[in-house]
Amino acid sequence: MNPLVIYTLRWRATMGTPPRGDTLWGEVCWAIREMHGEATLVRLLEQMRAPDGQPFTLSDALPAGLLPRPILPPLPRREREQVCPPGDKPLEALQRLKKARKVRWLDADWLRQHAADFCERDATTQCLSACRIPTLRDEPRVHVTINRFTGRALEGALFLDSALWPDPPDAPWQIIAHPGVLGSEALGEALRIVGLTGHGADASTGMGGFDIEPPQPFSWPDIPEPNALLALGPFAPAPNDPARGFWRLETRFGRVGNVYSCRDVNGIRPTPFKKPLVMLQPGSLLGPATPHRWHLGRLVTDIHALPQVVHGAITPALPIRVTDPRWPKEN
Repeated sequence: MNPLVIYTLRWRATMGTPPRGDTLWGEVCWAIREMHGEATLVRLLEQMRAPDGQPFTLSDALPAGLLPRPILPPLPRREREQVCPPGDKPLEALQRLKKARKVRWLDADWLRQHAADFCERDATTQCLSACRIPTLRDEPRVHVTINRFTGRALEGALFLDSALWPDPPDAPWQIIAHPGVLGSEALGEALRIVGLTGHGADASTGMGGFDIEPPQPFSWPDIPEPNALLALGPFAPAPNDPARGFWRLETRFGRVGNVYSCRDVNGIRPTPFKKPLVMLQPGSLLGPATPHRWHLGRLVTDIHALPQVVHGAITPALPIRVTDPRWPKEN
């Protein structure tokens, strides 16, 4: 049975931080702590870390109707020539293929239709023909430097930083979630609090605000004999996760928020910085697929000076069947 749900959100402000799944996961934990107390959050984390625990997981926020593109090696030269339109000149065809290779999101309906027979050639053909998709646009913002002695603007001292704008600004975005032990209603309420207080950097200045709608079931076809799990957000593999497949790596530099970043806790000096953590990117494919498994990753401990701090390096995952000839064969 598919346990995933989908939350639709609409951004009310610009963002200082991309809406990544592990960042949203941490913000949900803080919202639970603020609503119900730290003891409730501690019990929830203990339940999720139990051998038979069902952790809640969140995907990256994505434009509505899109999913991460499964990661597979580039097409060999002969197949690249076959997927390009016959009338393209060699240089134009190469430029189009390079642009298609950079596409990170695919149409969700198209991916559902090809989830039982996925290969890189079909994905490349789809990316070559796809129209422009919503994305995040990085734009500069001008600020005035404040004189720390007078509290007034410093004459002639301007500086720039950047803000992320949804493009187009009114496009709906979605988060795919496995509610786990938390439940879809409680998870939706925590996300609503995150939307009110703001997501990511500079939330105290009004950035990162969003409105969220009630959850809806996330539809995914029944895949006969799936051989891979498609990650919908960044994650760090657990010991019992599948180990074969294709992926990209990134280093995440997480932070803690709220009082943990600015006040002594149990005699430990405050620091907002977590230890760097190497994680697999959304779109990573790991196999073989385990029946009735809808998530990948784990809760990472020993990630901060405070021993109770964890990192939600865990994500929802979709079963698919990869028929690309380069997919690792099962022994």
